[in-house]
Amino acid sequence: MDSKMVGVTLKMVVLFLAFKETLANIDRLELIMPRYALKDGNVTLKCEHSVPPEQLHKVEWKKGKQKLFYYIKGRNPPYKYFDSPGAKLDQSHSNAKQIVLTELDFAASGSYTCIVSMETPIFAKETDSQELTIIEPQEHDPVISFEEKNYVIGDTLEANCTSAPARPPAHITWLINGEKVEGRLTRPFSNGRVHGHGYFERKSTSTTQISVALSKLHQGIDGTATITCMSTIPGYVGHNENYADIRNRTITVFPNVPSQPGMPCQGEDRSIYRRGARRWRKLYRVNGHIFQAKRFNRRAFCAFCHDRIWGLGRQGFKCIQCKLLVHKKCHKLVQIPCTNEHVEPIIKDDHNGEAQAHGIREEILSEMRDYPEPPPDVTSDSVPVEDPTKQTDDILEIGSQRQYSLNDFELIRVIGRGSYAKVLMVELKKTGRIYAMKVIKKALVTDDEDIDWVQTEKHVFETASNHPFLVGLHSCFQTPSRLFFVIEFVRGGDLMFHMQRQRRLPEEHARFYAAEISLALNFLHCKGIIYRDLKLDNVLLDHEGHIKLTDYGMCKEGIRPGDTTSTFCGTPNYIAPEILRGEDYGFSVDWWALGVLLYEMLAGRSPFDIAGASENPDQNTEDYLFQVILEKTIRIPRSLSVKAANVLKGFLNKNPADRLGCHSPDSFSEITSHQFFKSIDWEMLEQKQVAPPYKPRLEGDRDLANFPPEFTDEPVHLTPDDPRVIEKIDQSEFEGFEYVNPLLMSLEDCV
Repeated sequence: MDSKMVGVTLKMVVLFLAFKETLANIDRLELIMPRYALKDGNVTLKCEHSVPPEQLHKVEWKKGKQKLFYYIKGRNPPYKYFDSPGAKLDQSHSNAKQIVLTELDFAASGSYTCIVSMETPIFAKETDSQELTIIEPQEHDPVISFEEKNYVIGDTLEANCTSAPARPPAHITWLINGEKVEGRLTRPFSNGRVHGHGYFERKSTSTTQISVALSKLHQGIDGTATITCMSTIPGYVGHNENYADIRNRTITVFPNVPSQPGMPCQGEDRSIYRRGARRWRKLYRVNGHIFQAKRFNRRAFCAFCHDRIWGLGRQGFKCIQCKLLVHKKCHKLVQIPCTNEHVEPIIKDDHNGEAQAHGIREEILSEMRDYPEPPPDVTSDSVPVEDPTKQTDDILEIGSQRQYSLNDFELIRVIGRGSYAKVLMVELKKTGRIYAMKVIKKALVTDDEDIDWVQTEKHVFETASNHPFLVGLHSCFQTPSRLFFVIEFVRGGDLMFHMQRQRRLPEEHARFYAAEISLALNFLHCKGIIYRDLKLDNVLLDHEGHIKLTDYGMCKEGIRPGDTTSTFCGTPNYIAPEILRGEDYGFSVDWWALGVLLYEMLAGRSPFDIAGASENPDQNTEDYLFQVILEKTIRIPRSLSVKAANVLKGFLNKNPADRLGCHSPDSFSEITSHQFFKSIDWEMLEQKQVAPPYKPRLEGDRDLANFPPEFTDEPVHLTPDDPRVIEKIDQSEFEGFEYVNPLLMSLEDCV
C-alpha cells in the first residue's frame, strides 16, 4: 500500500471517530420540563446536551411550528427572542441551556421542541419534544347527590358526582367502601369544550353517574356503606402528582331478608318500594270530599242514586276521609260537605238475601234519602275471601286447559329486582328451554290501581306475544301469595347496560335501534295501547342484536284514534310536557320518549340531565326537573349530523300537535319517510332481515355476562309464605290470571 492510500485511510478513520464522538455528544440531548404547570405561574424548560461549546452551532426552541428563541454562536447578538403565545419569555434567565416562561395562560399549552445542532467536525442536528398542559385546579371538593333514604339489599343506588370547575375538567372516580366502581356501572360526561389549538376554552365541571345494585358485599361491619367520589386533575406539584379532591358520604344498607315470614326487614321503610316509573294517583275534590277511583264488589251501592256500582274498571269513587261511596258519574252531584269522620256504609238485605250497601251517615241521609240502619258488623269493603288453607302452591286447574305451576320450572338465577317484583332465569323442565320469570307478591298489589296495572301488563304481554320487537308471554300462573309471569328470556342485556360501557353510540347504531323501537311502538298504537315507559332500561337486546321492549306495567289500553287519557305517570326524565301540563294526551307521549332516548344514545347524556349539576339543592328536585322539561330550550350537540339534529327536534317538539309522528291520519309514515331513516328498508327490518350493527358476545343460552353480578350472585329462593298475610288477600281480584300462550303450547307438544 503506497503512502497516499495510507493517508486517505487515516483521514477516514479520523472522520469516523469524530463522527462517532459527535453522535455520542448530541445523542445525549434531553428536554427537561414539567408536563403540567399552573395558570399565571412560571415554568422552566431545560435543554440538556453534551455538545462542547467549541462545537455547538445553534440551539433553537419552538412551540409547535412557531419559534420562541434561538442561540447562534458567532452572531451578534447571539440570542434572538420571539413572542410566546400564552406566556412571556423571561429574557434575563433564558440562554443556550434553558428558557423561562412566565405569566402562563392556557394558550401556552402545547408541544415544545428543543433543536441542537453542531458543525465541527461534521454537521449534525438532534431534537427532543414534550407536551405542556396549563391547568387551573378545583376550588372546592366535588358534590355528591343521591336519594337519601334507607336502602336495602337489592335496591339500586343511583348517585351523581359533580366536580368543581377546573381546566382541564376533572376525572371522576367512584369508590364504595374503598373499592373502585367498575366502569360499566358509571356514566361520565363533561361540559368542557376544546379549543382548536388543543386547550379547553373555560373552566368546566365533570359529572359521573353511577347505578349500582346494592348487595351484601356493600355492607360494612356496622351495616353502612361509604361512597366516595374522587375528582382528579393532573398537577405539577410534587413530581407530577395529581390534584385530588375527595368527598365521602355514608348510606345505611339493611339486609333484605326478614328474620321470619311477615316481619319487616331491619330498618325497612315501606315507602321506598315503588321506584323508577310511577303513577301519581288522581284525587277528585268536591265539597270537601277527596274522592279516589275504586273497584268495588257487587254489594257496593251509590249513596246518591242508590244504584249498584258496577261495570268494567273502577266505576266507583270513595272519599278517602269519610269513606262515602258514589258512582263516578254522581260524584259531582254530592251537595253534602265532607265531615272528615268515618261514614259507616249501610247494608240492607233484599228478598234474595243479597246485602245492599247505601253508605252514608244518618245526618247526611236526612238530606238525601232514608235508609234503614245497617248491621254494625258489616262494611261495604268486606268481600268474601276463599279459605287459604284450601289452596296450595300448585296452580289450580281451570277446565281441561293445560296450566303451569311452580313445580314445572327449575329456578336458576336472579337476574333483576324491582319495587314490586323479582325476575329469575328459569328452565322449563319438560323442554329444557330457558325463560325469564317475573314474580310479584300479591300483598304488594292489593290496591285497586296496582291490581289494574298487573292486569294491564298481562293483557299487553298477550298482545305482544310473537311480535319481533316485543317481549312475549309464555304463561301466567299464581299461588295464594304470588303472581308469576313466564316471559321470553332476552340474553343481550338492556341498552342502559351497553350505554354505560360505550357512553354514546355511533349514529348508525342509534338509527337501527330507534327504527326497531318505532316499529314496536307503532304496533302497540295500532292495538290501542300507549306504552308510557320507554327508557334505556326497558329496551333489551336479543342474542342477535335486535331490540325488544319489555315492562308493560305503565301501558294504557283501549285508546282509539282521537281518544286521550290523563293519568300522570312515567319515569321523570322521559315524561312529556303535555303530561306535566296536566293536559289529556294520546300516543304523542311515546314519540317524545323516543326522542329523549335517541338523544341519550347519540349524545351520551339526557337532554334534561340536571341531577348533581348544581350545589343549589332546589335545582336537584323532581319539580325542578319538570320545570326544565317544560321551559328549557333543548340544545342539540354540534357534533351530530344535520339529519340527526332534525329528527331530534321533531321528536322533542314540546307541542304535541307539531311533534314528529303525531300528525294523523298517517302519522307513522312521517317517521319512516324522515331523512334520518332514509337508509332503512322498513319491510326488511320488520322481518328481521337487516343485520344488527352490534351482536352481544354470548357463550350459550344461560350466559349472564350482560346482567349485573349484584343480582346473579344472589341466592335463588322465595321467602316462606305468611298465613296471616295470605288471609288478608282478596283472591277473587286475581281470578282469570292464568294463561298459556297457545302457540308456545303447541310447539312444546311437538318436543
